[in-house]
Amino acid sequence: MIRILLVLILISLLCACKEEPVLATYLSIGGETMGTTYAITYKGYNAPEVQKDIDSMLLDFDFSLSTYNKKSKISAFNQSDESIRLPIKEQEHFLRMLNESAQLYKMTDGAFDPSIYPLYQFYGFGGGDLTRSLVPDVSQVDSIMDFIGYDKISWTIDQDSFTVVKEDARSQLDFSSIAKGYGVDLVADYLGTEGVDNYFVEIGGEIRTKGVNAQGKIWTAGLTVPDPNAGKKDMLLPIKLRDMAVASSGNYRNYYDIGGMRFVHIIDPTTGKNKASDVLSASILSRDCFIADALATACIVKGYEGCKNMIEKIEGIEACIVYAESDSMKIYYTPSYEKLEYD
Repeated sequence: MIRILLVLILISLLCACKEEPVLATYLSIGGETMGTTYAITYKGYNAPEVQKDIDSMLLDFDFSLSTYNKKSKISAFNQSDESIRLPIKEQEHFLRMLNESAQLYKMTDGAFDPSIYPLYQFYGFGGGDLTRSLVPDVSQVDSIMDFIGYDKISWTIDQDSFTVVKEDARSQLDFSSIAKGYGVDLVADYLGTEGVDNYFVEIGGEIRTKGVNAQGKIWTAGLTVPDPNAGKKDMLLPIKLRDMAVASSGNYRNYYDIGGMRFVHIIDPTTGKNKASDVLSASILSRDCFIADALATACIVKGYEGCKNMIEKIEGIEACIVYAESDSMKIYYTPSYEKLEYD
């Protein structure tokens, strides 16, 4: 009898010590990357460990493809006279950006072009040396255009490494028009491998979602009013995202006025000209954020008619284009955009 009582007491103690299962909950983390900020909300566990992994991933990306990081591999290529050789295992992001950008360069007829970096610098963007108290001497643009063009960059793969080659020593690369979107995809894919089915990932305004928010609703992003005088919280309209990414582009925040002229940061890489577009804001929805990021930039370059013709030919994307016509602001949606609107 005593032995039975002891066994029952032991079982009781073991049951009392058993931990209750930890339930997944919605967590938020954030930080800095690529000269901007990131914010992530997801349903899961262990936010400190997840943030540590994400910060490490984004830091590796920065050391590979950031032009602001003078120790990055892309900076090493830009400073080289001819070529640079890199290990595939350590620089898989660089190689993928080269390949993906080649497809997007063709898809946009050169409106998306990572070789545009010398033009950014000439006009005083992207860390350029131009003092914005001086009007850029546009007569120099033609000579700069001699070494602009993604087709002037090539790469070859040799077993465990790849070599990136430039035709002209003055050619330089800048993936800033695709990098934030690609970073979003990296984080989203990481969360997927961790079994996360509900998340909202944002880096510098570029977004990718999956599942639903804490209220059980489809994630919603806000399109800001494309006006330099508008606040960042002034929303023009909501964009509902069901397992989609969205990237937006516009010239209404990053520009400067000098000598009665306005210079904007999105430059036409096919002409080298710097002029305001009639597309005030382009928001592209896609499964992959890096594609949306690149196409949004291309839309600004092409202008309303050009971007409308381009995006209607590309499968798997939707768009919301805010453009100027006369003195009014109008909005164009791709034909099936309304199908994305869910209750």
